[in-house]
Amino acid sequence: MAKLTGVRINRFKAKGRDYAEADGAGLYLRVSRNGAKTFTYRYRNPQGRDTWLAMGNYPAMSLHDARKQAAEYSLQRKQGIDPAEQVQAEQAAKQAQAEERALIPTFENITRSYYQRVIARRRRRPEQFLWAMEKYVLPYIGTVRVSELSRGQVAEVINRMVDNGTPVIANRVLAMIKSVTRYAAEQGHAAMDPAAGLTRVSAGGKEKSRDRVLSREENKALLLALDADTMASRRLSPQVRTALLWLLLTGQRIGETLAAEWAHIKDGIWHIPADNTKSERAHLVHLTPQLTALLDELRPLTGTQRYIFASPNESEKPINRFTVERALKRLLTDGTLNMPSFTPHDLRRTVVTRLSDLGVAPHVIEKLVNHRMAGVMGIYNRSEYLPEREEAIELWNRYLQDLTGAGDNVVFLARR
Repeated sequence: MAKLTGVRINRFKAKGRDYAEADGAGLYLRVSRNGAKTFTYRYRNPQGRDTWLAMGNYPAMSLHDARKQAAEYSLQRKQGIDPAEQVQAEQAAKQAQAEERALIPTFENITRSYYQRVIARRRRRPEQFLWAMEKYVLPYIGTVRVSELSRGQVAEVINRMVDNGTPVIANRVLAMIKSVTRYAAEQGHAAMDPAAGLTRVSAGGKEKSRDRVLSREENKALLLALDADTMASRRLSPQVRTALLWLLLTGQRIGETLAAEWAHIKDGIWHIPADNTKSERAHLVHLTPQLTALLDELRPLTGTQRYIFASPNESEKPINRFTVERALKRLLTDGTLNMPSFTPHDLRRTVVTRLSDLGVAPHVIEKLVNHRMAGVMGIYNRSEYLPEREEAIELWNRYLQDLTGAGDNVVFLARR
């Protein structure tokens, strides 16, 4: 009987039925009808029944580790231990330990309880809360009992973020931490709220109302930096790159953009459902040739997924706004964009301001970006100005295209 080798294992193919190849000493490689390969230990249990005990899938489990595990099972049998029963007992013990740990009121357990009971029920995009906590907070204080959590430990988490150059995100995360610690105190897991005394002043600082608008030259520089052939652009995932371009081309909010689904694209229009909008009103955005080119670029990557800007790591979810914000910050700090700092939301303000400069009527701009109209107009004017909005977004996209000197080449934004 020839022993298994890496070369032999790689040659085993699906045959439309399950089959097994022996290595010796009870070790087999089972190949399923769909081609999945699993190391298995075969033996007769104390009752005399032929038993196949799955050990691990190849190549996640190496042949070396499979042989080592099979030898351990053989030793257990010599000691009168049934390997299958031993595995079940170990799994039951691990499950009991996990359940016991889940009852301990650590900051992580309280965070997840708060997420399930409050955040997941009330927020439209609750995953952003959990993503931020798992990235910035739980690795540092997740195992601390919430009753023993100190203000200094929370401050250390926030100070780390500020020192890393993300003061605005630090303010957001501090608010998240405080919501969890308040919840812990309300639920009786802590006598007091350890984060109550921390403020934005001691975190990322007071945030001023922004008035940043990109100039003609800055818009051009951003477009050229996001061109598919630049080194800076190649450091971004296609989803992040096209999301930044989409924000500049449409003027829509980042949350509404990242939540866009392929099912929302119909007959040359991006349909934004009311559940995805800040105004809680459904919204329509006409697709220009430039926007269509971006969709064509993403379709081979995410066209089979739910979201247009699907995460490369978790395809069932869209990319996170923090990911886009960090990518933009890198472009601004590594010398790619030599201009004052700006945020994704500043692109929305830029679209509104520059459309006004181009002579587009204020009420059309307000409708284009799904703002609530003020005063009498908001009460009595129910017109959606769809033809005017289509003209406005086409004007804006042509304006941006002209900045790059691309002429009529509408795919100037897409990968060539």
